[in-house]
Amino acid sequence: MGDSLRLLKYRAKQNPLYFLKRPWLMFFLPFWGAQFILGRLKSCTSVVYLTETSIEELLAKSRARTESLRWRVVRDSAEFAVYARERVEEDRAVGRLYFEEVDRRFARGDFAVVGFVDDCCPVAYVFICTARAVFTPVNMTLPLPRATFGLYDVYTYEKFRGRGYYSSLFDQSVRMMLHRDFEKVWLWLMVHNQGSIRVHLAIGINLISKILTEKISFGIIKRTVTDVNISLDNLISK
Repeated sequence: MGDSLRLLKYRAKQNPLYFLKRPWLMFFLPFWGAQFILGRLKSCTSVVYLTETSIEELLAKSRARTESLRWRVVRDSAEFAVYARERVEEDRAVGRLYFEEVDRRFARGDFAVVGFVDDCCPVAYVFICTARAVFTPVNMTLPLPRATFGLYDVYTYEKFRGRGYYSSLFDQSVRMMLHRDFEKVWLWLMVHNQGSIRVHLAIGINLISKILTEKISFGIIKRTVTDVNISLDNLISK
């Protein structure tokens, strides 16, 4: 129910005429108004850690086994819909708004790389951007430097985890971008996802170059980007 209300709220916000076509939505205005007021009263901080790594450095450390994994580049949201649907069915945290988010990614020129076994069974995917990086958790966007691409929203389907498939897909994606004359990769992480941090440390991602922060306090929003030079293993919970 909550997920459906968030979806309705999002669509109404994107297109106010949505109300005219569905007048029954007016009954939810008091609920959304209360949410808005509570949101103004809350205080919270979101932090994203951005890593930057040389592709040649990554490939020099690579131990990925790629012979059993096939991959496909997907540039259309309709083609990706089946993979997104499978993700939403097993990962309730993303919710149905994930479909809207995926549409926006493809609309701005990002694409996905999907890994398969037996040429038909998807095991993992990543998204790649080449013009600008959108950091959704902190509502910020940064232009990508020359010869740098961004890799984000990495996901391995539950029944294939722990077999090294993501490492293989990551390796193949990086090699593909090297052949397209890219030299560096941006990848961003959040501290609560300890599993992802450990996986990327093992792959060879180590240098955090920027910290992006969004602070919300009594309706006042402050966003900052801080240049740093610290090791990713500092984020590992002791």
